[in-house]
Amino acid sequence: MEELWFFRGCMSTFREREMAEATLEILRRLHLPLRLFGRELCCGSVLFRTGQEREAEEVRRRNEEEFRRLGVRRLLTVCPGCYSTFRKDYSLDGVEGWRCSTSPSSSGSWSGRGG
Repeated sequence: MEELWFFRGCMSTFREREMAEATLEILRRLHLPLRLFGRELCCGSVLFRTGQEREAEEVRRRNEEEFRRLGVRRLLTVCPGCYSTFRKDYSLDGVEGWRCSTSPSSSGSWSGRGG
């Protein structure tokens, strides 16, 4: 099974830490091959949504390069902003992605760009 990379996102890193901690605990108990990013950048969601295109594109470019460098093929986030941004604004061809949520109706997945 390929490694699952967990992208915490700004919301669960700074405001809702319990979300990330609970998700990590569940993933560890499931004994999934889990990886964490050493130094995680912002996904750029706020930059994209507020029209700061140059800055947003720079963040997107840096994250995409890092994902390729690390060989990320499976990506999980608990942050709805990150999930939406990765799915709509990134070119993540060949990367499967999921959003973990406490609400089954708001969970989701994508595969590649625009999934």
